Amino acid sequence: MLPALIGLAVSVLPDIVKVFAGKEEGKAATKVADIVKTVTGAETAEAAEAKVTEDPAVARQLRVELAKMVSEHEIALRQIELDRTKALLDAQATQQQGEIKALALKLDAIDSQQKNLLAQGEADNADTAGARSTLVSLVQAGSPAAWGAPIVSVVVTAGFLVILLVLIGAPDAPSLKADAPTFQMINITVGALAAAFATVVNFWLGSSQGSRIKDMNAAEARDRQDRQFNAALQAQSAQVADVLRTLQAPIPVPASTESNFKNCARIVMAGEGGGVNSAVGAVGPAKYGIGRAMLADWHERDVTPQEVEALAEADALEIYRTRFWNLMQCDALPRGVDLAVFDFGVVAGPKSAVKALQKIAGVDQDGSVGPVTLAALKTHDPATVARRLCQARLDLLRDRPDWATNSKLWSDRTDMIAQQATTMAAQAKPT
Repeated sequence: MLPALIGLAVSVLPDIVKVFAGKEEGKAATKVADIVKTVTGAETAEAAEAKVTEDPAVARQLRVELAKMVSEHEIALRQIELDRTKALLDAQATQQQGEIKALALKLDAIDSQQKNLLAQGEADNADTAGARSTLVSLVQAGSPAAWGAPIVSVVVTAGFLVILLVLIGAPDAPSLKADAPTFQMINITVGALAAAFATVVNFWLGSSQGSRIKDMNAAEARDRQDRQFNAALQAQSAQVADVLRTLQAPIPVPASTESNFKNCARIVMAGEGGGVNSAVGAVGPAKYGIGRAMLADWHERDVTPQEVEALAEADALEIYRTRFWNLMQCDALPRGVDLAVFDFGVVAGPKSAVKALQKIAGVDQDGSVGPVTLAALKTHDPATVARRLCQARLDLLRDRPDWATNSKLWSDRTDMIAQQATTMAAQAKPT
């Protein structure tokens, strides 16, 4: 029996097949069958089919309930995709944060190493400076010990130069051959004298210059390190910011068709008198159908009649788009229905227009167009909905106390909208 009930549901609303895609096919089939049973009040497929065939109201209610299920299924799929995308971006953000921390630790280690090298250089300079200070103190005190450093320096320098001259002057001497017994001793002696000579030069001449060179090198290294750290941090921060913007950004829902707003606005503003200034009873002048009260509410301040008269068409369009078209979700409505709802809202108020639309669609009349209303409208012919909206609009206007005065104007405008909306609906039908 279950397949037969599913077949009946598909014949009533072909879009219901969408809910059977995925792992929850069995649950979806059971739910569809339950909806058919509940709406028709029948337990068998044959009885349910007879009920749908005999009673158009039951068929219409079944289409609405099935359309609701399709809408809920599509919303659930979008939520699953949103959750998957958010999890992926969360993982990317966590990875980026980890890379930033690892980079910071690495740069901290480099900074610590640079500081240690600088401290060692400063300690060496301090030792040399201490030795010089001691020598100056001994000289000032007239101590014979003051001659110790100069004598040692002369001996070391002379010894180093003599050995160097000997090596240069007698390169072929037997003792300088690699296999000679004294070669290793000479090699060690020369190395020691070279080190001692470097120490002497550093003591008398090189300490201050070396200190300056070390300071310059350390400063340059730190500056290079800071630049590398800042560049890396900025790059990582930019990547994290991109991830966060992606997370915060709404998932775009592409429109299936181009907005019909400008076409509908042209028709509505023509019905409101176009760009010609006109008096609107006791409320003062109006232009493009926008009076002083509406313009003041738009600007959130009082406006003068001159500001109404100077209203630009682009500003009027923006008011109509924000206060009526977008508020009633007209971009999501079928062609023709969007015009009928739009003009209805301009004349009688957006909430009244949406409630009339929801009554025709057979859904709760909460005055707000949402997924349930849009799903229900898919089961109705747009041209028929537009004509019924225009009739509901006239019924509403007849209850106004000024109907007798404006009946011809309102009737003519409603007939014009019905004709335009029907034409739009017919042109939008696939050929």
